[in-house]
Amino acid sequence: MRVLMLPVLLLCSVAAYAATAVPAAPSVPLRQVTPVVPVAAPHINGYSPIGCIGKGDVLNVVGTGFGATQGVRGVALGGPGIRIPLAVEGWSDTRVRVRLPDEPKIQPGQWYFAALETNDHSHWLGNTDRNFQVCAAAAAPARALTPAAPPSRLIPIGNGAPPAQDTASGGDASGTATSGVPAGGGSLINGALPPPPQLPADSTGNTAADESIEPGELLVVTINLEQAQQVLASAQPLGLAVKRRSVLAGLGLVVTTLRLPPGLAPRDALAQLRGQVPDLWADFNHRLTLQGDAATGSYAPRLLAWPQRHANCGRGFRIGMVDGTVPDRHAALQGAAITRKNFVTHGLQPAPPDHALAVAALLTGSHGTGLTPAATLWVAEVMRQRDGKHVDATVEWLVQGLNWLVLQHVDVMNLSLGGPRNLILEAAIGRVLGAGIPVVAAAGNDGPDAPPVYPAAQEGVIAVTAVDADRHVYRKANRGDYIRFAAPGVDVPVPRMDQEAYVSGTSFAAPLVTAALVAARQAGPARPWPDVIRQLEQAAQDLGAPGRDATFGAGLVQGPAQCGNPG
Repeated sequence: MRVLMLPVLLLCSVAAYAATAVPAAPSVPLRQVTPVVPVAAPHINGYSPIGCIGKGDVLNVVGTGFGATQGVRGVALGGPGIRIPLAVEGWSDTRVRVRLPDEPKIQPGQWYFAALETNDHSHWLGNTDRNFQVCAAAAAPARALTPAAPPSRLIPIGNGAPPAQDTASGGDASGTATSGVPAGGGSLINGALPPPPQLPADSTGNTAADESIEPGELLVVTINLEQAQQVLASAQPLGLAVKRRSVLAGLGLVVTTLRLPPGLAPRDALAQLRGQVPDLWADFNHRLTLQGDAATGSYAPRLLAWPQRHANCGRGFRIGMVDGTVPDRHAALQGAAITRKNFVTHGLQPAPPDHALAVAALLTGSHGTGLTPAATLWVAEVMRQRDGKHVDATVEWLVQGLNWLVLQHVDVMNLSLGGPRNLILEAAIGRVLGAGIPVVAAAGNDGPDAPPVYPAAQEGVIAVTAVDADRHVYRKANRGDYIRFAAPGVDVPVPRMDQEAYVSGTSFAAPLVTAALVAARQAGPARPWPDVIRQLEQAAQDLGAPGRDATFGAGLVQGPAQCGNPG
């Protein structure tokens, strides 16, 4: 009986002790026994907007596990020797909206992080490895590049940002050195991008078999590798992974190609990624096509009133051209100064050279075919032949070609190609225009009722339509208020690999306007490009309705009275 009662007595004693111990601990502060983290540990993927953040601006901290309400958490700005609480304006489990204070300790141009912390500021909650840059006091537009002859030495990019090191595959595809850019050209790396335009929803990218895009890919542009890593952190939970990455120092952009997981439609992936990272420059890897067709018919007489003797036309100018492969040897290009670089992925079939040969011959060809034969031509070759029948280029290759041309300090660019609007290409073209380099593009051959063709329809680009010998517009030419000039482009005789042919399309009108720009600037005293363009508009032969219209733009472009010194 004693043996059985002993446990009972012990149990009663423990119960009695517990009953008397509860009121004996009122001195323990309540905040120490309340759990610090009521939900899963937070993780910060990145910030929006993409770009530097100004004092007084709103910053969105994007991630997971933040908790439905603030609770016992706050947000603070961290950096070298500082920890500053941030005013919270909105809170959800995946996004916290804060405002950067006008605090003297926060230095413009420096890099900081925003992270969750305990309300008593005792320790950080979650990761602190996502950084953003505070805008410089006068940071507005990115620095422009000054076209000049490329020197031989390289200078570091540098801008107070973390060192840019490309660790993904494909870093060499840009044709640039990630550690520097040609001296005198400067760099736009870390130059902020504006918020991207809001594009209307369309059906592009609904299926993996969409012929207008590269399957299983998305493109993202950021201003540096730091931001590229932030975007990747938001993309990985969606199943997206880095396929290729290029640091384009000339344009000041980092282009990341993301691989989609099986079963995820490109359109759905793009919508999810933009939802995760607002203000992100992301789009499909669209395919762009050449804007010229083979045709037969009568010879289109020269309508440009070009100087009869123009052997010196273009001397001292560097013309950039984005197109297909220019042949190494051809009689039509004999004596022409041409430098070319191929950007088509190794192993893919380059496009037949006939289109690029024709455009190059119209610019710098010999035997009287080229309007600016004394200019040097720099060709970014981006076109491939796909499936034995389609000829196109991806936005990724096109942007890499533009970057290379900027680094070659070209004076003007000719793009006789086009396609749907694409934000990645739009950002790159915007950088080129911001560097003071005019861009001439074919207006498109999809017909009068077709939607605009890009990049011709992008603001600032010089869009060119085609007319025939009677000054009638090409029947397949696009219409729109983005048309800037008209030029001969119907039944134009051009060289081909085997023989001469007559061709039609806005592709072949564009280089004539490119040549007119160069000749007009060469003929007069040194003037900025906007003045030269205005001069060409005033001198253009008005066609159609009086004044500028959606069919002919300012009218048929005219050549200068002379082009440099007589040849």
